[in-house]
Amino acid sequence: MRKCLILCLCVLLLSLLVSQAFAVEGGHYRVNVMIAYDEEWECTANDFYGYSAFYFAKLILTFVNDYFSELDIRFTVVSVRSWDSDDNPESDLEMLMEAVTETNFTSGMLTSYPSGVPIDILVAFTGQDIPNCYGRANSTLGVVLVRHWYLGGIYNWQITDNILQHELSHLYGAEHHYVDRECVMTMYEVWIPFPLNNWLWRCMLTNEWCEDCRTLIHDNRDLWGVWSPLGGGGGDEECPY
Repeated sequence: MRKCLILCLCVLLLSLLVSQAFAVEGGHYRVNVMIAYDEEWECTANDFYGYSAFYFAKLILTFVNDYFSELDIRFTVVSVRSWDSDDNPESDLEMLMEAVTETNFTSGMLTSYPSGVPIDILVAFTGQDIPNCYGRANSTLGVVLVRHWYLGGIYNWQITDNILQHELSHLYGAEHHYVDRECVMTMYEVWIPFPLNNWLWRCMLTNEWCEDCRTLIHDNRDLWGVWSPLGGGGGDEECPY
């Protein structure tokens, strides 16, 4: 009888340990996002794509979410703001800080609706040129700035999602590569022939991470957001805008 009881307790303990292990695997880090967009982004979304500014921004973030979800990271929009960007910013840093100032963003601030939800990061979208670059990230502030960009001719697709994925990766410690490797962090120029006839960075042509970056981002998942176990009960509801 005692042996049977001990065996049952061991089985129960093993069952609990296994269920906890699967609970950890069955979830993701929920990162609450404030989306901000400027007037140029709004014009681009309306005139070029026929979308609202928010819908287009959320669409780009949704594309990127598909890749980060493989690393158990999910970006959830909980706040939306617009900002009036300077038409002649001196630098990418100036534009990024302008977005921070005009939205009054600080990581950890609470939303007004849904009330009391903490915002982890700011993603600021612009439709105008960012001096000498296409985006910028500040891992201390939890802010990324992204410029809309697309390829013309037969390469008629936008690559804003590549830029956003690249900048968000910086928030998790990923750095640039300057040798040619298949990675969204690679700043190595490759020649695109006719009809583009131009050089593009490798990061604009792929949404894949190299194994080093993938491992690094996965290991740093807890830098932003909180763990949300599978079946947590509606914890991923986004803002209704």
